[in-house]
Amino acid sequence: MRTVCFSNTAIFHVRIHTGDLKPSGILFFNNMDTAEMAVKKMVEVQQEIEDKVVEPVVATPITQESTNRESTDDESGLPFENIVKGNPELILSRGGTLLPDDDPRSYVVVDDIAYKRFEAKGSTDTHAHLMIEYYVGNIDEVDEAFLPQMKDLVNGEYPKNSKGETYGNTSLFRYVGYLPDLIKAVGTNGESGYIYEPDKQNVPQNLPAEECPHAFMIPLYNSEHEQIGEFEMSCGGHFTGTGQTIDEVREQIRDGDME
Repeated sequence: MRTVCFSNTAIFHVRIHTGDLKPSGILFFNNMDTAEMAVKKMVEVQQEIEDKVVEPVVATPITQESTNRESTDDESGLPFENIVKGNPELILSRGGTLLPDDDPRSYVVVDDIAYKRFEAKGSTDTHAHLMIEYYVGNIDEVDEAFLPQMKDLVNGEYPKNSKGETYGNTSLFRYVGYLPDLIKAVGTNGESGYIYEPDKQNVPQNLPAEECPHAFMIPLYNSEHEQIGEFEMSCGGHFTGTGQTIDEVREQIRDGDME
């Protein structure tokens, strides 16, 4: 954990950083006392972690059977005893890129089981969308609440408009294997439509609190990418202490300067 910080606003945010200045999580609290207690607790937990010798994670053997599930042995020198893979042909057919076995990004451990990952369609040199192979096309892993949305897919993929753009609900992106170009959303007047990810990227970031409108409007489209309304985006809140090291946060807490 690199930094921990929060803001003195109506809703209090604790933003957690690990490794670099990119936030790995944000927690929300409705009062300052609770937020400050959370910061202190996270600092204590981080200190405990730093004081311990961390043992390497070893994946447990795979016993569950599935048509999409493949378990590999450790004879090839891979980092885990067993690795759950998916259907490579299906992933490639949906625009995904398979990662080499020796790529450290290739694996993620969930509940002591190691899963192989891939780069989903839409990844760039600066932003890779890493997803678990096993979930692609595996209906057994679709949340029951999302099953009714399966009828909106076409041969297991998001439908396309006349421009070739995909559109749909992100709740099925793990099953499909990529995020749609146009994402299901509800406009300011309650109308159903879609938002376009590049529009979100155009929203100003890190404005000073006194200059920020705290809400931004981006276009809401129909499935043909024609504007039909607006979608309101929050600025995400304002934070103090950004860029502090964990030692600096500890010093502030010790001196009673955490405000």
